[in-house]
Amino acid sequence: MGNSVVFITGASKGIGLAVATALLAQSHNVASYARTVTPELQALQDQYPQHLLTISGDVTDPAASSAAVTQAYKHFGRLDSLVLNVGIPAMGSTADTPVEEWRSVFEINVFSMIPTLNAALPLLRMVETGRILFTSSHTGVIPFPGLSATSASKAAVNSLARSIAVEEPNIITLAVHPGVVPTPGLATCISTAPPDVASVLRAGLDAPRGATGPTAVNDAAFVGKRFAWLAVNAPKSVSGRFFCHDEDEIVHLTDA
Repeated sequence: MGNSVVFITGASKGIGLAVATALLAQSHNVASYARTVTPELQALQDQYPQHLLTISGDVTDPAASSAAVTQAYKHFGRLDSLVLNVGIPAMGSTADTPVEEWRSVFEINVFSMIPTLNAALPLLRMVETGRILFTSSHTGVIPFPGLSATSASKAAVNSLARSIAVEEPNIITLAVHPGVVPTPGLATCISTAPPDVASVLRAGLDAPRGATGPTAVNDAAFVGKRFAWLAVNAPKSVSGRFFCHDEDEIVHLTDA
């Protein structure tokens, strides 16, 4: 297909930045929505001034999120895809995690997506094939000790993807687990985790590259290329489903 317009949340660093980089390298248009413009994102803006629109804002502010989608649409004249990539971890067991922290996690990992979706869905219906890609986690499917709030929020994300796929049959919607990616967010996660959980995460980072499976370690750029392909090319057959990015079906599609 021709140049697509992709709106990405959390594109200032980590996986979101990698997805934006991969899309821009393929001459797609990207609207980045993030709290700050990092030096890395600014460098992309300088490199692709005609194809990248950077919008600063807080995803937990419904008015700001809705306005950002509208700004992107007015700037590029269309919206083809939405990549919802913002998320935070909560380290601790159910017994040790206070309800305030649960609310904070769900506010960012789930509720912050709703105003963006509310604004974007009518625009995605206007194109021949709209797409929504959620950055999710295998913890929403496979229990992981010490991550109960995070796991529950990611299970909600996976369910949201399934629901939208049914409600919006002409919009391809899927949730994808990126594997273990060394990002600033993961570093923060390890530094705040209980010792037993932190040791598991560190062991995962020490695993050799090139492995497969939900705990395989991959560079952000590698994952970003697969996410970018799915954001603009994901077929109808994957809609409403959850995948690890290196499952055979995804690899066959993205690496063909």
